[in-house]
Amino acid sequence: MKKTLILILLTIFIFNSCDKEKDKENTTKIEKTNLTFSKEEESKLNSITTQSYWEIYSEADWCYITPEIGYGSGEFMISVKKNTTNKTRATTLS
Repeated sequence: MKKTLILILLTIFIFNSCDKEKDKENTTKIEKTNLTFSKEEESKLNSITTQSYWEIYSEADWCYITPEIGYGSGEFMISVKKNTTNKTRATTLS
């Protein structure tokens, strides 16, 4: 009975360790997290490092992402339309 319990606990530990390694591998990193654009129409390239699917979007109608979805590490373009107002614009990408 004692050997069985030790074997079961060891098996659970191994599976949990594997899950923690997967979590480390599946982290997502964005190269540039804060960008500033001019008043003119402008685009900036950014990169994402991940081993899973990703989706990035903006709720602002003047900011768009290309491509919005992908898998694995890659690049995406953040583009903004010309600011025709005298107000500073800001948005958060999700």
